[in-house]
Amino acid sequence: MKPGFKQALLHAELETFWRMWPRYIEEDLAPHGHPSMSEEEKAELLSFAHRQRWLKLSRREVDPARLELMTLDGKVAGFVIYVIYHSEDGKCVIAEFCLLPEHRGKGLGKQLYLALENRLRQQGAGYFVLENQNPPSRDFWAGLGFIEDKGYAWSENAWVKQ
Repeated sequence: MKPGFKQALLHAELETFWRMWPRYIEEDLAPHGHPSMSEEEKAELLSFAHRQRWLKLSRREVDPARLELMTLDGKVAGFVIYVIYHSEDGKCVIAEFCLLPEHRGKGLGKQLYLALENRLRQQGAGYFVLENQNPPSRDFWAGLGFIEDKGYAWSENAWVKQ
């Protein structure tokens, strides 16, 4: 299968992204990464205001956030949100990485991530950081070369890849 990425810029692409978001919050983030997430916290993540914050971050001039649809053979297979901090040291924060459940367990997430990493390195990413509180995904990230770094400045759940 051929991996691809499409930046969510147009209304239809953004709507596709936001249609996947609630499932991700309910099925992936809340039960695994944040089992103590309150209903208020879930409501905030699902709110229009939360969408607006991401859109604002994606439109800033310095170090904009990128919301992209991940595709396999041209069909949407998930999404990724990231920021390359060119204004700092080239750190790339992977804020969210979600492969739809029907594509998991087949090596496709690894294929998509490696294609993404290669492209982002070409765009100036020097290293990668993500916050991982999701026990089922620890083996996935470790298999891609990420190392847990409990002493990382902004999160005790940081995973880093040079």
